[in-house]
Amino acid sequence: MGQRINPRASLALQGVGLRFLLLWWGLSCATTVLAGVDTCAVFDFRNGSAAARTTHKLKGYAEFYWQKLIDPADFKARAVDTPTLARIPDTWTHYRVNGCPLPSEGCATYRFFILPPAKSRPEELLAFRLPVIYSSYRFWVNGTLLASVGRVANNPFGAKSKPAVLTLPVPLNAADSALTPDTLECVLQVANYSYARAGIRHNILFGPMDKILLDARQEIRGDFLTIGILLVLIVFYGLMDRAAYGGLQGLWMVATGLLLAVHTLSESSQAFLDLFPNLSWTMLNVARYMPTPLAVACSLIFVRQRFPREVNFWVLLPLASVGVVASVLIAILPPAIFSEYKHAITLYGLVSILFLVLGVLTRAICHRKPQAWPITLGLLGIFACITADAIYLQLGAESPLKLGYLGLFLLFAILSLPLMVNLVTQARRRAERNIAQQAEIARYQEEEARLVEERNEECAKAAALQEEIRTQQWIEAGYTGMENTLTKTTREMTAICKTSLEMLAKYVEANVAALYVARLNPETMTIELHLTADQALTQAQRNENSLIPQGEGLIGGCYTSNTMQHITDLPEHFLQISSGLGQCAPPAILLVPMEADTGSVGVVVLGRFTPFLPHEIALIRRCVHMVSNAVMGIRSGEDNIHALEDANREVSRLRHQVNELGEANAALEAQVNGLTAP
Repeated sequence: MGQRINPRASLALQGVGLRFLLLWWGLSCATTVLAGVDTCAVFDFRNGSAAARTTHKLKGYAEFYWQKLIDPADFKARAVDTPTLARIPDTWTHYRVNGCPLPSEGCATYRFFILPPAKSRPEELLAFRLPVIYSSYRFWVNGTLLASVGRVANNPFGAKSKPAVLTLPVPLNAADSALTPDTLECVLQVANYSYARAGIRHNILFGPMDKILLDARQEIRGDFLTIGILLVLIVFYGLMDRAAYGGLQGLWMVATGLLLAVHTLSESSQAFLDLFPNLSWTMLNVARYMPTPLAVACSLIFVRQRFPREVNFWVLLPLASVGVVASVLIAILPPAIFSEYKHAITLYGLVSILFLVLGVLTRAICHRKPQAWPITLGLLGIFACITADAIYLQLGAESPLKLGYLGLFLLFAILSLPLMVNLVTQARRRAERNIAQQAEIARYQEEEARLVEERNEECAKAAALQEEIRTQQWIEAGYTGMENTLTKTTREMTAICKTSLEMLAKYVEANVAALYVARLNPETMTIELHLTADQALTQAQRNENSLIPQGEGLIGGCYTSNTMQHITDLPEHFLQISSGLGQCAPPAILLVPMEADTGSVGVVVLGRFTPFLPHEIALIRRCVHMVSNAVMGIRSGEDNIHALEDANREVSRLRHQVNELGEANAALEAQVNGLTAP
């Protein structure tokens, strides 16, 4: 809920604003009464030190001749009336003659004398810096014409206005014999038929030429630098307002600042004319006066959009419309018309500011609206600067500071400061949120990484299990294949060895293979390994390796030690693999003893280009064991057959011996019977 506005506080603020307006209005009506004199106006600068090299402002009184264009020759011939004294700088519309103010349209002649300070060196040049004089003029020093700006005439048809700011050096030979050598007689003819204010409105400067030029350059650079800083500040405010509130509301205040910057720069005639040297009086005055009401209208629209509930639309609409209409009229009307209402334009701006402060922003402050206080303080600051500038102008004095620049700087600095603080606070909070979010994201990433690691471990375990299952299936398939091979093969030693070795070599992708069966040599009573089956051996290799004694070479040693050997560093000529490209020893060879349940029966040799894997070795050992039992069975059967044949031969031999013994016994009995017969 918003707080109610304190009536006393509102009345106090309204009273302060009313006093400012009355003071400004009273000063705007101030006039200067011309006094009759018998002597000429003199500016005496001789008391200054020659080394000081200061620039002097011509502030005082000058001879004034109304509706007369007098040449220096006329003054020399003394063909002039008694002059009156007029204060300079000031517009002659503030002068009164016999109680009546002078009109703006007309012509006049100013004359004054200058007693210059001593020169620091003889060749040093003195100079005048003439400001914009309203609105055409000619200037003489000691009878020498130094400048003619526009066309000076005593009627509006012959006169032609032109704005210009000039630096005029005083020629070293500019001297009048009727005057002392150190006296400068200055005559200034002015004509004005197109402007509401006329005459010398700004200070004429006098001093060393190099010092005047240096001061002018510094002033222009200062104006441009200040305007540049203000433009940066205005754009900076627009960007921050856009970032803080979004939308295009801040553009109205940016437009206000740009318009006021144009107005303030045009008030500094030297800088503006330096930018636009061929500018006419009409365009100069349009640049001076049109931005003010348009800027007020933009500020009213800005406050309306920023605080819609606190603004009475039906009051703001006509107030803003006045500014727009005034800007259009200033753009199309001659300067002589709208310049008459310069104070009305200023008054319109002050009234609009008071309306915003008292009628809108006090409510916004009570309702605790954001940026209400900064806008209020900024408008009050520019209100104070405008009022002070008007007071200085009406007093005929120059403000110690350029109040237009100061007001703009205060306005946008006050508006930008809370926005910047707000943006910094938001950025800090956003950074804190980002840090918290990054920490949360890091935590989630760690958790996700842990889950991924666990999932990878599970996948690895599953893959290992699947690999193990595939390996086991592969082993079982190989074992089953060996069983089927042995089952289908006839019970003959060579056939079983050949088919089983061929199946095993093909299944494990061996490039070369050999199967040796151990046999007892009955003559030497030693064990010999006979090559019973082979795979991919040449005939020369078969002949060379057909018989290996026990314990000789790798194969004999394997049988003797009854130990499997997996060798990857083989001798060069051991079981070479032959192809169309040549011969080479296999990079890996596996020697497996054929160990049956009842003993060793031989050795199986397998070779290939890649080492044997553990599961392949496991399958080979199982298959070799199966083949060993089969070989052992066949060899046992063969031994039994050989033993039976030997027994049969022994029985036959014994029978033959029995027969022979029977025949011998029969013969013996016959002999015995023959001997015993009577």
